Amino acid sequence: MERFVRDAQEGVHTERGWPSTAYGVSKTGLTTLTRIMARNLLKERPGEEILCNACCPGWVRTDMAGPNATKSPDEGAVTPVA
Repeated sequence: MERFVRDAQEGVHTERGWPSTAYGVSKTGLTTLTRIMARNLLKERPGEEILCNACCPGWVRTDMAGPNATKSPDEGAVTPVA
């Protein structure tokens, strides 16, 4: 993540293979962090059956996504619950 920030600040992120949106990179970072945390839980607390999960509910009508998003909050909530 630090490399993306540095490359973006220098204006060379796209030529170095990064996407053009910080949002997409942040989602990749979050998914990677979740995988690291899950691996650490397995190692540090074996046998406790702790589930560490990440999910994407899709484009949900919120203050951030706006009114044109395709899913209602109830529809987006199905993803982490299912």
